[in-house]
Amino acid sequence: MAIPSAFFIIISLLFFVGNVPSAVGLILNGKSISAVNLGGIVSCVDQNLPVNQPPKVIPGAPVDLYCKNGPTDTLVNTVTTDVTGTYLFIFNLLDTILFDPNTCYIIVRIPPTTCALPVPNAVLRAPICVLDVVQALLSGLLGNLLTCIAGPAYLVG
Repeated sequence: MAIPSAFFIIISLLFFVGNVPSAVGLILNGKSISAVNLGGIVSCVDQNLPVNQPPKVIPGAPVDLYCKNGPTDTLVNTVTTDVTGTYLFIFNLLDTILFDPNTCYIIVRIPPTTCALPVPNAVLRAPICVLDVVQALLSGLLGNLLTCIAGPAYLVG
């Protein structure tokens, strides 16, 4: 009995998609990464508040993710902090091709008058730090989720 060609194509695509993590994308410590979450909170210390107060969050700050692409740095994605100062980058399997935590960093452009920084229109740069690789159920498929945060930021320009 002949197999309908549409059925064969669907089975072939399922086989290919199931094997993509080993063929492309990010591999970290021998594990194929299916997705990446990179997030954090942008805040600054307000010198006008008492020392025991939490830092002031910065809503509306653009956060850019750059990764090395040979000798140049490539802008991979941009997000904006929400009202709580939180940002989150989420990468699926195909996005992980561009993401290598060893060569990527974030740039945060602090909106004027939100922090008392020594440089107007300040820009902060921070490396990417890997927190954990966990096996997770992602959209019905099993995979490894890489969780990252920004490391210590420093003032540039």
